[in-house]
Amino acid sequence: MVLGIINLFGIPILMDVHVSKQDSVKINWNIINPEKGMQIKIVCFNPKTEEILSIPENKIRGDFGEIKTRDKYEISIEKTVFPTNIKDFVIMPELIFQDRIYYEMELIKKGDYNVPINKKVIEGISVNSFYISKFETTNEQFATFVESDGYEIHKYWKINKKVMANSEVGWHYQGTLSIHKPLDWVLDDDIPWKNAESNFRFGPITNIRWFEANAFANWMNCEIPTQNMMKAAFSLSKYDSSILYQTINMDSTGVFPLQNVKGGVSEWLSIGVSPFKLSCSAGCNEMYFMSNNAKNIGEPFDILIKCPLYRNEAVGFRLVIPKQ
Repeated sequence: MVLGIINLFGIPILMDVHVSKQDSVKINWNIINPEKGMQIKIVCFNPKTEEILSIPENKIRGDFGEIKTRDKYEISIEKTVFPTNIKDFVIMPELIFQDRIYYEMELIKKGDYNVPINKKVIEGISVNSFYISKFETTNEQFATFVESDGYEIHKYWKINKKVMANSEVGWHYQGTLSIHKPLDWVLDDDIPWKNAESNFRFGPITNIRWFEANAFANWMNCEIPTQNMMKAAFSLSKYDSSILYQTINMDSTGVFPLQNVKGGVSEWLSIGVSPFKLSCSAGCNEMYFMSNNAKNIGEPFDILIKCPLYRNEAVGFRLVIPKQ
């Protein structure tokens, strides 16, 4: 595992979101491991036009803002808020905790899963239970890490020695290469990602080095998925995208499926070449990423391996939390 240095306990997990769009909008959800100080924010946007709609707080009823522990949470929003058909918009809750933005997660249960490796081979894998982000990490989420000086705080850049022989190598490259923002971001702009290839607030963060993904995951008190975690998610995913920078989408039943595992951006994994077999002079080694994306949608689970300093317009990542 990549983390190994951050406490995984005490993280509220947003689950079981359901959105009903009739005469008004009603949203229900659950929170695993609720914590004092957690807040709920409602976001709304049109995935086709990328229009973001600001909903006045006085038009929202229910569990909004700082919330207390409940068995179930719910809000309702008046229909008059929406300038066009409410079905044109994605409306969802965000969980804000300790100035970090968490989206909905899905529980992958402990068990055995069958994963297509090629047209003739199906691999059986076993995993322990874990929670996985339903969506790829977005520009919005990553911006909070940048704004909180995550690039400048040493502890988030440490790496488990089971992953790399030198736990300080990420911090070393952060300094020597002056890594302080995603590619093409302009930090002085109101929308720092507007010049990036993926340039929508709720689109996936891409062009991220493995070291940056690892630091962000540590900051979020989460992990980058292992290869088997992503294989299990791959076997369960029914949602593919033919668009490289697909935004978050909801299905016809009012739930958010596990998205873009088979057809989103490529995603970094927390496993690579063994540091005891092959390591560069700095004490790092090449890392795997899942290469299935909207430019290469295929049924088999496919991975590539690159230097952790590699970045590409189609490479992002998502987060997981092992179930305790």
